[in-house]
Amino acid sequence: LSPLIPPPNSGQPLPSSPFTHHWRVRRSERRRSTGAKICVNPPIAGTVGEFAEGYAQEVDFTGDGSFGLRVEGFRDDCAGVGYYSVNVQRQEGEQWVTVQHVQTSDASREMTIAGLTQPGLHRSRVCAVSVTGLTHNSSCASTDGLYFDTSPPVRGDLCVVSGGLDITCAAESTLYVSASGAMLRWRDFYDPDSPVSSFKWALGSARGLGDLQTWTAVGLTTQDALPLMSTSASPVYAMVVCTNLAGLSTNASRHIVFDFTPPTFEVVPFAAVTWPA
Repeated sequence: LSPLIPPPNSGQPLPSSPFTHHWRVRRSERRRSTGAKICVNPPIAGTVGEFAEGYAQEVDFTGDGSFGLRVEGFRDDCAGVGYYSVNVQRQEGEQWVTVQHVQTSDASREMTIAGLTQPGLHRSRVCAVSVTGLTHNSSCASTDGLYFDTSPPVRGDLCVVSGGLDITCAAESTLYVSASGAMLRWRDFYDPDSPVSSFKWALGSARGLGDLQTWTAVGLTTQDALPLMSTSASPVYAMVVCTNLAGLSTNASRHIVFDFTPPTFEVVPFAAVTWPA
């Protein structure tokens, strides 16, 4: 052995050199760089809301059993959020019963829920799960609730109003218009679950068409002026569509006759009239 290097097991320290010191430092740095990062805290919950398709408008009702969820402010400052676990719950009495479970594949802030089958009030409980698999009640947040409506508004009546008086509103009657300034009025449309949100109306040569007067959206207004139509424009159907906040619609239509010709009568000489005894 070299005299600079002591025999094995002699108890004498190895000689110090720049190379030995460099090797020890590099080994220490390598040990620190490969050490595992230990995360013990679960993600922190943010807020979650229910949105219509496109996520442009928050909604409280759905008519097709689907809606979008958007999460805001969920975070994990150690490992990061890995995915979200969602329980869709339906209110039954005073209890919330889970009817659907969805697990996202990543930490995307927007997700689509579909396939609700029973009408009623629903809410979504969203829990963030960290990359390391940690979650807790403090990692969860619930939506305010969304109503799944399966029935359209109840159909009302369609009337013609002239001079402030209803000429006719009978369900199957033909509506006669015989004066300018007449109004088309609809009444008694309602929905016990999702409030009525809008009306639109049109005139057509057949039910469902808007070829004589294009479809006109009027919001929640319940009447609009009828345009004057030629008597040759026959048949004419007036139609109104009522839509609720869940996007479900019902409609009513009536046959309209525009008649601006006064009745005619034949003058009979008094002497030619036969009077009963």
